[in-house]
Amino acid sequence: MFGLFSKALFSPVTDIPDLNGKVILVTGGNANLGLHTIKHLARHGAKVYMGARSETRAKEALEQLKAEGPGNGEVVWLKLDLSDPHKAKKAEEPNSDVRVIPVTSDTHRLIRKASFKAKDDINKEYADSWAPSMMRYGLSKLCNILYIHELQRGIRTDRTEHLLDNWNFIVRWLYRFQLQQFPTPDIAAHNSVFAAAAPIVKEKPKIYKTCYLDPIAKIGDVTAVAKDEALQKELWETTERLVEEIGL
Repeated sequence: MFGLFSKALFSPVTDIPDLNGKVILVTGGNANLGLHTIKHLARHGAKVYMGARSETRAKEALEQLKAEGPGNGEVVWLKLDLSDPHKAKKAEEPNSDVRVIPVTSDTHRLIRKASFKAKDDINKEYADSWAPSMMRYGLSKLCNILYIHELQRGIRTDRTEHLLDNWNFIVRWLYRFQLQQFPTPDIAAHNSVFAAAAPIVKEKPKIYKTCYLDPIAKIGDVTAVAKDEALQKELWETTERLVEEIGL
């Protein structure tokens, strides 16, 4: 049934280098995909911040990691509530090799047409759809793809110079990967671990920069809507405006 994974191109057990000295933040790190991503990175020596809202759930996750054997790395809970932009924290490491790795999925293909001129466009309810919740989820995953492309484009221009100065780091590689159905959450995490730590990603930035990774470690493709540069810019500019409106 799971023959697809029997000849995987990447194994976190054998294909991750020593990560001592590396600092990594994983959001949603107290369960499922995030927890197993943390496990693999910490076992290879990284210091990993587990971004999570609930201290109770974070402590339970830390105990689970301790029981399974964290290796020679370190896992630290970071109180992180991304549901409220005012509570969200920014992590900085001066002069770092930073990889931004958002999780998306093939549900972005459900969105055949989109607009992001206003907040209501981003919060579209899809009330007339056959599956409103699924469509909203697909829209959020489409936004991830659009955002990462516009972020990368901005890094190549002067218009984000102030952003880089404020954050004091250089974003060198940006990745896209999807989550599909896997036999276990551990295997589901392999794609994100590959994007975060595989040496080939750093060695071949022209190939992996803004790419969409299918499981596991296979370069895939996205829809024409996701590739629309005008839509990427529109989402970015609307997001910036909304953030300014709430005083951030």
